[in-house]
Amino acid sequence: MPYVQKDDPFWVLKKLSIDIVSHTVMKKLNFAICSFNSTLLLLQTIHIITSTNKILLMSAYGPMMGFSCFVIFQALAQTVYEKTVLELLCEFYSLYWPLDNVNPGKFLKQFRFLYVISFVTGGMFITSVLLVSPVFKNEKDIFLIREMFHNWGQILEVVFWAGLFFQTVWAILIACVLAYAIFGIKFQLSLLLYQIKGMKGLRHQSMVKEKLHSVIRRHVCLTGFVRKVVKTYWGLLQVEVCMFLVVNISMLFFFINSFSRSDWQHNLRPLCITVTSFMLTTCLIVLCLQIPDMTGRIFDTTLELPWHLWNSKNRRTLLIFMTNSVQPIYINILGLGRLNSSSVSEYVKMIYSTTTVLCSLREGKK
Repeated sequence: MPYVQKDDPFWVLKKLSIDIVSHTVMKKLNFAICSFNSTLLLLQTIHIITSTNKILLMSAYGPMMGFSCFVIFQALAQTVYEKTVLELLCEFYSLYWPLDNVNPGKFLKQFRFLYVISFVTGGMFITSVLLVSPVFKNEKDIFLIREMFHNWGQILEVVFWAGLFFQTVWAILIACVLAYAIFGIKFQLSLLLYQIKGMKGLRHQSMVKEKLHSVIRRHVCLTGFVRKVVKTYWGLLQVEVCMFLVVNISMLFFFINSFSRSDWQHNLRPLCITVTSFMLTTCLIVLCLQIPDMTGRIFDTTLELPWHLWNSKNRRTLLIFMTNSVQPIYINILGLGRLNSSSVSEYVKMIYSTTTVLCSLREGKK
C-alpha cells in the first residue's frame, strides 16, 4: 500500500524529519560537518589526555565536547540505520488503516502529554546549545581549539559555529524520526482498540466472525512489526541511554567539584547540560513506554466483549486472540531492566549513587 498523506495525522512530523534527513544534499552536508567535528573532537581529546591539568580542562571544555559527541553519534546512527528506517516505513505504510470513516481528532487527545514533553525536551536542547556557545561567554573559555592552534584556531572556530545551527537541527530531526515511529504505532494500535470496542454492538454471528478475523489479522501484523522495530533498534537504545547516563554523571560530578560562587556562567553550562541529557533520557523512556502500554491494553479491551452472546466458534476464536494478546511487548534497557512506570526514578537513583561514589572517592584521595 503506497503512503497516503490523508491517512497519516503526523504527516507534518514526517516532512520535517524523515523527508529532510533522507534528502541527498542534507546527507552530504551532514557527512562533511560530521567529519570536521569528529576530527576536532579527536584532537581535543588527545590534547586533554596529554595535558598535566586534565580535570580543569575537562571541567571547562567538557560541555562543548559532550555536545559534539552527541551530534556526531546522532549523525552516525542516522547513516547506519537510514536504509533500515526506509524499509520499515514501507512495511508500516502497508499496515495503515484508512481513516475514511474515522475521526482522527478523537484519538489525538491522548498524544497531548507526548507533545508537551517532546517540545519541552527540544526547547531544553536548544537552550543548552545557546549556553555552550559564545552568546553567554567568550568562545576561548569554552572551546579548546584556539588554545591548541593559536591563530589558526580562530578559522576553525568560525567553521564550527557556522555549522552549529545545522548540527542542532540535525540532532533534533533524528530524534523526530523516533517520535514519528512511536506516534504512528500508537495511533494504529488506538485504531485497533477502536475496532475491538466496535464489536460490542454486533449480534449477527457472521458479522462477529468477519470482524473478529479482521481484527486478529491486524493485531498479528502490528505486533509483528513492533517486535521487528524493537529488535532492530534495541542496540541503539542501549547506547543512547548509556551515553546520556555518562553525560549526566560526568557533568553533575564536574558541577559539584568545580562550583564557583562568583561565576554563575561557569556553573550554568554543566548544570544545563545535565538537565538536558536527563530530559532527553526521560523523553526516550516515555516514548518507549507507549509500546507496552498500548499492546497491554488490547487484552483488557477484549475482556469487555459480550462473548456470552456469541456461538462456540467465535468464542474459540476470541480465546485464541486473547491468548496471543495477554503478554505486552516490553523493552529492556541494560541497567534499568524492563521499562515501566518506575524506570525514570531508577535512572535518577543510578545517577545519584554513582555521582556520590565518585565524590566520595575524590574526597578520600585528598
